[in-house]
Amino acid sequence: MAGTGTLTSYSTAFRTLGSGWTYLMTDGTILHNPVATTTWVRWTPGPDGNYANGTWANAATSNYTYEYQMSVVFANGKLLMNASEYPSTLQCEIFDPVANGWTICSPFETGDIAGIVLPNNTCWAGGTGKTSAITAESPINWVTQTPCPYGMDEISMALMPDGSIFCVLPDSGAPFNISNGGASSSGRSLRYYSNTNTWVECGAPSNQIVYRSLGQVGPAALMPNGSVFVVSGYANGGTAIWTPDGTTSGPGTWTDCPVIPNGAWCAQGPAAVLPNGHLLFTAGTLSVDGGFASDSSLYEWDGTSITIVPYNEGGFGVTFGIGLLNLPNGQCLVTEPGGWWLYTPAALPQTSPPLIATAPTTVLLGGTYTISGQLFNGLTAGSNAGSFYQNATNYPLVSLSSNGKTYYCRTHDHSTMGVATGTQTVSTNFDVPGTLSAGIYSLRVIANGIASAPVSINVGATNLTTHAARRLRITSYN
Repeated sequence: MAGTGTLTSYSTAFRTLGSGWTYLMTDGTILHNPVATTTWVRWTPGPDGNYANGTWANAATSNYTYEYQMSVVFANGKLLMNASEYPSTLQCEIFDPVANGWTICSPFETGDIAGIVLPNNTCWAGGTGKTSAITAESPINWVTQTPCPYGMDEISMALMPDGSIFCVLPDSGAPFNISNGGASSSGRSLRYYSNTNTWVECGAPSNQIVYRSLGQVGPAALMPNGSVFVVSGYANGGTAIWTPDGTTSGPGTWTDCPVIPNGAWCAQGPAAVLPNGHLLFTAGTLSVDGGFASDSSLYEWDGTSITIVPYNEGGFGVTFGIGLLNLPNGQCLVTEPGGWWLYTPAALPQTSPPLIATAPTTVLLGGTYTISGQLFNGLTAGSNAGSFYQNATNYPLVSLSSNGKTYYCRTHDHSTMGVATGTQTVSTNFDVPGTLSAGIYSLRVIANGIASAPVSINVGATNLTTHAARRLRITSYN
């Protein structure tokens, strides 16, 4: 392994925000909700694009509190929140980052539920028991789908390049390959295809990745090579990789992977695919509350081995109290009860950056423009927090840089929310901030912290929104 990255703690002002739920908005700001409160704050990076130099301000308070929830960001940049296990009441609302306001909407259900945005910008949710449903972005109207053959409580899942959802279930039904007195199991997995509304069984690994008596499994993360890495939810249980077989009906192949160092496990917790293709995740070595893992550390999987990150080892508390979020500058935000941290990955080659094909050469302050190309949503979901909340970052951001300063434009109405879209032409719209100075800027499209090669763009001082911007077709992706 080439080595792990570095971890840096924040100033007291940021650390006092504590643990909770963090989401990347499409204008580069971070929306944060301290756990079980209606308080929300919005964190804006500094003028150099550095989040450590950023500032935060209060955002609109929500109508409800959230301790665990289903949460997704749609292509219009709005954040949907649906309460899950705690509080166990039917509540759902959506945040508009432009209007800075919350609107109550129709809830899916309560219990251990999780959600994911499909390539067509609808949201699929798996609920307590076997229920599932899909809603459009607007209006929120849940339509029941084919039930899962097994219970989906505490599900971990990953959006696949073909638009299907790969699910790992700690369901209590057979077959489980029970060992250790019934405490652990290899779990089961399925794939859901929304286009045909069908489920396909995908088997289980030999390694014991599920803590059966607790009903928990670690996060499942799509990797840049198209496989899914699953973190063990049971002490000394080992990790595993699932690889699809290229068909819509085959079970794919499971491969056992190493045990996490020190026998650590993650009965519930986050993971994030870094720009260098490694997976950052949390795991602990102290059993608390019936089997959850505490005294946690950060770990990196590089495709071959798992290495502990040599910073704050054992100092992160329970794994489900930690959050990971991919940032557009390539860093990963780490939040936990003790404060906030920035993880900077090792400087290794980045995986498949976005490619800009067409972009305006001249834009005007306050104007909205379209940009197109390839891989605008990245190869993976980026961040992944399993069943207790979802904060994927697989959507394009646009930055403008000049004279050492970086500004983010709000993006919206992306043509797809899929991942690993290959040579397919995709697009998004971006709003030029009205506060910029006129001049020449370098424009980049960013997905999961991976930036495209820059193109030059002229920002005019006059907002002539009725004028069409000239288009530049870029024939080289170097």
